[in-house]
Amino acid sequence: MLQDSDSPYFPVGLIDDDPGKKHLRLSGVQVLGRGDDLPALIRRTRATVLVLAFANVEAAVVRRISDAVAGLNVRVLVLPPLRDMLAAAHPKVSPISVTWRSRT
Repeated sequence: MLQDSDSPYFPVGLIDDDPGKKHLRLSGVQVLGRGDDLPALIRRTRATVLVLAFANVEAAVVRRISDAVAGLNVRVLVLPPLRDMLAAAHPKVSPISVTWRSRT
């Protein structure tokens, strides 16, 4: 996203519940906090899109995250697991409603 000038998204931060990853940077994008911090981080960064990227995730976890950000005017997108994207001829991103702010 950072290297793609045509991308409509600009990453404002990453979220990870692993305390060992706090303040870690991935391609220059900092881990801002934990999942429980999402509402405050969305307000602080003014993110408009939240991209969920898990290797494996239960529907209940996605629902809990979506519920936590409900009312914050954030679109939640779920990326399929990488193994599924690599195996698929036409991978799909499923909208349901890291934290990303739209460039538009």
